[in-house]
Amino acid sequence: MKGLILCGGQSVRMGFDKSTLKRGGKYLFQHLAEEFLSAGIQPFISHRSDQTHLLNSPYPGIADQGGLAGPIQGIKMAMESSPQSAWLVIPCDMPLLDRTVFNFLIAHRNEQKIATVFKIEDQKTGKEIILPFPAIYEPSFYTLMSAHLKAGQWSPKKMLESADCEVVACPFPEKMANVNRPGDVGELKGFISDKSSETPKRED
Repeated sequence: MKGLILCGGQSVRMGFDKSTLKRGGKYLFQHLAEEFLSAGIQPFISHRSDQTHLLNSPYPGIADQGGLAGPIQGIKMAMESSPQSAWLVIPCDMPLLDRTVFNFLIAHRNEQKIATVFKIEDQKTGKEIILPFPAIYEPSFYTLMSAHLKAGQWSPKKMLESADCEVVACPFPEKMANVNRPGDVGELKGFISDKSSETPKRED
């Protein structure tokens, strides 16, 4: 199994590249890569060609190519680079993920399913939902993904909702927080900004 950190998004809602957010002087993706390594998983960085800070990282990269929008581009490129591998996929904007989360997901992995995913209660609706990240995507997911892409469906979540997945109740809902907007940083003080401020620290 390999680990994929999705860093190639456009970060439209944030207003700047989320992969430049830092924690304790390191990029968030570096912290996540270290957590992968501590769980015995080799991390790979999914990136755009213009993200020079990612190109210079010590971790192997997989460049986005092909013009697809959203995280499915990175997943597709990773699966094509290593078709026989399963991929534990995470985005770069979930700063609370750690090896405890990864190890739990791996322990509940079902290789006979398309993917192994967490389910949590949606705070807005109270209904249970599945999460596309973090999730283990098996090699068999590629066939399903290709069919959805041909039909014009690019959402990994919708692909998983229609698939035969191993769905696991998430015992770490507090660690599923992500950072989509500048205001989200204030809710995760101490995890992102080096200073006690609601202004995210980033590279200019």
